[in-house]
Amino acid sequence: MSFIVFKRGGGSAAPNASFSLFKHFVKKNWLVWLGVLLFIHMELLVCIFMMSLIADITSQMSSFIPGLGEMNTKVKVDGQYALSYIATLYPMYMCMFPLIFIVFVIHKLMSKSVDTTSISTYFAAGITRKQYAITAFVFVAAALACMFFVTFIICGIAMTYWGAINWGRWLLINICFLFVNLAIAGVCFIFSTLFAGRGLGLALAIGVPVIMTIFQALSGYLKGFKYFTLYGWVEAEKLAIGTFDTWWVCVIIYGLLAGALATATVYILRRKQLSI
Repeated sequence: MSFIVFKRGGGSAAPNASFSLFKHFVKKNWLVWLGVLLFIHMELLVCIFMMSLIADITSQMSSFIPGLGEMNTKVKVDGQYALSYIATLYPMYMCMFPLIFIVFVIHKLMSKSVDTTSISTYFAAGITRKQYAITAFVFVAAALACMFFVTFIICGIAMTYWGAINWGRWLLINICFLFVNLAIAGVCFIFSTLFAGRGLGLALAIGVPVIMTIFQALSGYLKGFKYFTLYGWVEAEKLAIGTFDTWWVCVIIYGLLAGALATATVYILRRKQLSI
């Protein structure tokens, strides 16, 4: 393929091939990334400038979301409506909308490529299965990191409209939810690869995170449901008021899980029987 440029047999062949493949993924998917990012900010910025309404919503939700009552008291004392916003709508948006990007791109790179045998074009150009899987995961991880970085800067600046915010806590919230999304990406990768060619890859890649989202939503009514999902271990309302001291444990667990799922994806793809 024309997008792969490297010398066969040279010591730098593999890095050059992986970098060329990474650039190809960027070229083919940047518009999807930009569309999701713009939609996120369209929603978030509107909510930021309606922050007083969000605080009222928070007080009504405090009866079935543990920790919001304490956080809402903090808001009333300090007048930092941004904390109310962080603990309610932001986690919802930053799990839901990145999931759209994750599912679309991973389906395109894994399930669809295997189902349509277009992945053979990459292999014919000298790309190994290991290179393809690793580069695909690195691309998704880099895209998510850029998405959260841009959101951290733009929304953080916008929230200063309501007064000073705690940038340290704001950063921790973004870091934690970035790693949550990396773990979700790992889940989507492994299902898209394991069931590619059977028509189940996309269904499971979407279905499993959606079921987790439903469990998370039900956790306000059924105690303990949130611990059956990847979303429930990060408590945004406690991060917002600085009482979630074990955030670093969650980051490590999510990071290890994402790495393990990515490694399993490489293993599955290398041994998968492909009709190419």
